[in-house]
Amino acid sequence: MDPGFDNASTGGIIKIDDGSISFSVVNTKGDCLIVKALNNGTIRPGKGINFPGVDLNIPSITDRDKRHIKLGVKLGIDWFALSFVRSKKDFDTLLSSDINNDGFLDIYLGTGDPDYRSIQPNRMFVNKNGGTFDDVTFHGRFGHLQKGHGVSFADIDGDGDQDVHAVMGGAYEGSVYQNTLYENPGNYLNNWIGISLHGSKSNSLSIGARIEIVLNNGESIYRTVSSGGSFGGNPFKQMIGIGKNNKINKIKIFWPASGNNQDLYNLKPNQWHYIIESNS
Repeated sequence: MDPGFDNASTGGIIKIDDGSISFSVVNTKGDCLIVKALNNGTIRPGKGINFPGVDLNIPSITDRDKRHIKLGVKLGIDWFALSFVRSKKDFDTLLSSDINNDGFLDIYLGTGDPDYRSIQPNRMFVNKNGGTFDDVTFHGRFGHLQKGHGVSFADIDGDGDQDVHAVMGGAYEGSVYQNTLYENPGNYLNNWIGISLHGSKSNSLSIGARIEIVLNNGESIYRTVSSGGSFGGNPFKQMIGIGKNNKINKIKIFWPASGNNQDLYNLKPNQWHYIIESNS
C-alpha cells in the first residue's frame, strides 16, 4: 500500500467528488485498498478523494508544488494560496496580501480540513518587516470556525486598504455556510499606490507583467500581475503598500509579450494610475 494510506483501515469511509460517492474499506491487500460502494454514481477525472477522520501521511505541498513555488519566487509572484490546510506545517512558507499597506505580504488562512468533525479557526498573520509574523486572528476577529477555502484580497469599498473575502463551508451538504467579508478598518497611516495595467502587445489584462516600485529611500517592492489562485483569486489591478514613504522614485514595468521595460516617474501615492503598455 502507498505509505500515505497506511492509516486507512478496514471499516473506514472514503468519499469522492465532495462526498457525492462513498465507499467503505473492506480490506487492505498489498498496495491496494479493497472498497465497497455505498451508493451509485459516476467517478469522473480530476475529482477529490477524502478520508474522513484519517490522518493521511501525505504532504499538502508536494515536491512538484515546491518547484513551482521556487519558480514563482524567482519570477516575483506576489502570493501563494493553499487549500485544505491540516496543520501549521502546511503553510509555513505561503504568502497572501498586504492588509496594512506596509509593503510586506500578510497571510490569511482558510482551514479547509474536509472532515465534518473538524473545528479549527481560520487564521490571520501580519508580516513584521519581512522577519516574523504576528497572529492577529483574535484581535482582528478573523477566527471564523466554518471551513475556509478560497481567499481573496481587494479594496472592495475603495477606501485605500485591502479587505478580505473568504469562501466558507465544507465538502458535505450539512457543512454549507455563507461566505464572509472582512472590512478593513484602516487607520494604519501608511501610503499606497494603485496600478491598473493594460497591455497592447501583451495580453490586455497584463497577466504576467512584473512591477518594481523603487522608493525614494532606494528600496524596491515587487509585484506580478496575477489572480493568484484557483479557489480564491485577487483582482488584476495592483494595490501596493509603500509604508511611510510618501514619494516614489520610479516605477519599472516589465511587459511579458514584448519583453520591453517601461519606466514611469512622478507617480503620486494614494491614488490609482491607469498605465498602457508603450509601443517602444
